[in-house]
Amino acid sequence: MRKLSEDERRGFQESVKRIYGVENYLDEYVLVKAGDGRVRVCTAEAFETASILRKVVSVGVYAAKWRDWGVVLTIEGSNLLKSRPSNVFELERGEALMWMDGAPLRLEGWKGEKIVLGSFHGFFLGAALVGRDGIAYPQIPKWRRIHGE
Repeated sequence: MRKLSEDERRGFQESVKRIYGVENYLDEYVLVKAGDGRVRVCTAEAFETASILRKVVSVGVYAAKWRDWGVVLTIEGSNLLKSRPSNVFELERGEALMWMDGAPLRLEGWKGEKIVLGSFHGFFLGAALVGRDGIAYPQIPKWRRIHGE
């Protein structure tokens, strides 16, 4: 676990701005690089404490997966956004249940974005990757999936 360098942080924030249209994402927090492109977020105090203590494996909240082609926000990471992103799809109850089950979902009004956020009653449900056909594939880990009724 290590803190993102200034260049890495700038690159991460530029990717978030390009994909979600949000500037200065997580400016007041420390961004920590975890394995496999994961980005965790914590306060400066928490990072300092974790750095001092022995055997601390991770610190903070898992906020995003950062790849060369973009940033996929987790449920927690999407709810840390200060302003409303440009690529949000408001979901009905049934669609939200499908989203949280990780099921593919056709998006009405899709404008060609490759990554979108799902929202249900103002609560962000994390990101989905969208295929050329407009079908969203929510990035919900298997252990977090909520199976519909």
